[in-house]
Amino acid sequence: MSYLLKIISGPHAGAEVPFDGTISIGSGEDCDILLVDKAIAEHHLEVMDIEGRLLLKCEDPEHTFVNGKALEADEYPLEAFDVIRIGETEVIIGPAEGRWEIPATEPIEGAAEVPTTETAAVVIEKKPLHRTILGAASALAVLGLAYIAWPTDDVSIKPINQPAVADFLEQNTLRHTLQDNPPTILAYVETEKDAHKVVTKLQQLQPKAILRIWSQEKILKSAESIVQDKRLPLKVSVSETPGLVVIVGSLSDNEKQNLLRLLDDVPGIEKIDFQSLSIPDLLKDRHEVLNYTVTEKPKLTFDVYVAKNDEKYPLQLFLTENAPRSNIRIWSQEQIVMGAQDSIRSLQLPLTAYAGKRAGNVVIEGYVFDAQNIGLLKQRLQRDNIGICDIDFQTVSSFDLRNKVHQILTQYGLANLITIQPTPKAILLKGTIDKSSAAKWAEAQRAIEVAIEAVIPLHAQVSVIPEEVQNFFDSPINSVTIGGKDLQWVDLANGSRYFRGSILPSGYVIESILPEKIILRKGTETVTVNIGAL
Repeated sequence: MSYLLKIISGPHAGAEVPFDGTISIGSGEDCDILLVDKAIAEHHLEVMDIEGRLLLKCEDPEHTFVNGKALEADEYPLEAFDVIRIGETEVIIGPAEGRWEIPATEPIEGAAEVPTTETAAVVIEKKPLHRTILGAASALAVLGLAYIAWPTDDVSIKPINQPAVADFLEQNTLRHTLQDNPPTILAYVETEKDAHKVVTKLQQLQPKAILRIWSQEKILKSAESIVQDKRLPLKVSVSETPGLVVIVGSLSDNEKQNLLRLLDDVPGIEKIDFQSLSIPDLLKDRHEVLNYTVTEKPKLTFDVYVAKNDEKYPLQLFLTENAPRSNIRIWSQEQIVMGAQDSIRSLQLPLTAYAGKRAGNVVIEGYVFDAQNIGLLKQRLQRDNIGICDIDFQTVSSFDLRNKVHQILTQYGLANLITIQPTPKAILLKGTIDKSSAAKWAEAQRAIEVAIEAVIPLHAQVSVIPEEVQNFFDSPINSVTIGGKDLQWVDLANGSRYFRGSILPSGYVIESILPEKIILRKGTETVTVNIGAL
């Protein structure tokens, strides 16, 4: 059954609110009819239809009166047209259709006086039930729209005092509208404090007018609360145009329709502007961002690169606030280089990593003894360092390095005297030269060190043959081989090879080649050449 609640006395006598099933009255904001009055509890009473019978459930029986008598219990069966009084307001409930005969009310014996300065009148529309906030003339911002039916037989409607009210509204509101029949003032202000001020003054200038005053502050808080409760990835703001709410973010059509239904119940919202999240605009003013990519499906995902580790956290907070529920991955070049160097160290390679000119780019430079290590290192870098986009290998192989050193030795005429032996951790040069080549060797060594640019250490084992050794051999000794009885020989720098028993150009015969010395004989003369001297 449909009912109609009428306010028959009090500051808003004449107001009517239809309802089906249940209607609540109190000082709490979640009540259908809100009366801001010290004498009224937060959830003062509730009237419900139970199988065609009205039942009043009351939180404060002592301050609730039905037909002039205080209630003795928290439940009371109502009859149609019983008069209910709480605070300064009297209401009557009857069928929505049919003729009403509203009885006159009598003063309530023992009823407490309620100071009118502590009550306030505001009205909110709530679909499908019109939620009405009512009370006496004082300061509280109007939070929503009114559903008011003014009785024309008993109430004298006076036009709004236009000049005084209009001047005040012009100076103290963002936007306002004046209506007559019934007298109504609609206005937007910036803050709740402003709303308090405006309502207080208007109650003095036009005490009989219906006030609909909304604050941008309250509208924003209400809209934000709905978005947060639903955990939606949106940013909410109010426009400079009063009553316009701006929603920035990505929503499905179904999510958008559900949100619209919820926001439709927020008093004061006239229009909602949905704007798609603009990723370029979101990051364009962030100076620390080197580069970024955005993927919108299946979920909004940010991959962002910065230079330093300490730039990651502030950016993470910024994106979390402006694009909630999105995936955010932020890498720093500093972190990427450190990770790459750890991978190099795990393989014990003499290489160095540093950040390239492109975001996510790593440059690897140094010496590579075994070319297979490059492939192994690349796999390790890509596996252990997700933020790496690409790798530039600026390395020198053992083959290239050997050729470079050989060219320098050839330039100084030492290529046939010194052997080049690359190792995993150094370049080893070995050989013997005569005293006349010592100066050239010193210059060649400096040139080699410059050429390899400290890519890898240079270890030189080059000795100068003493002059007395040169008297017996016509060329510097490159190597001495000691094998079995018939496998002993000496290799010279000029390519000559002399076995045990051979006659040297100097006339000496190699009598024996031992691990520590070579014994030469010429006639009755015996000469011992210490191999250590070579």
